Amino acid sequence: DARGPTMTTPSVHDDIRSDAGLVPSLPAEGREDGSTMRLVSRFDAAPVLVAVWSAEPGVYNHPGGPGGETFIVATGSGAIEIDGLGTHELAPGVIVVVPPDTASRMTVREPLRKLAVVQG
Repeated sequence: DARGPTMTTPSVHDDIRSDAGLVPSLPAEGREDGSTMRLVSRFDAAPVLVAVWSAEPGVYNHPGGPGGETFIVATGSGAIEIDGLGTHELAPGVIVVVPPDTASRMTVREPLRKLAVVQG
């Protein structure tokens, strides 16, 4: 397309610290809630989704997606176990890459917020 990729953007300026626009997301083990997310942008042509994800202490299991996920931790602490790649500590500034179709299990010890880029 000569106009470039289609992009859905709720805002052109976002603040990862803001709770505005967060909606329920993945529940923690044994609970019906635990995390929230806010879409920052989505490029339909790629497809790439960028989102803020926020989680309360708990354990979050994810089956993995076809495009994988890369994220940077903004606040909080915990650990992520990535199938076949071991367990890695999470703290502000840490960048994590979860390969395509790879399950993970995140244990959040302190309320955690990350900026995630998901492909596929």
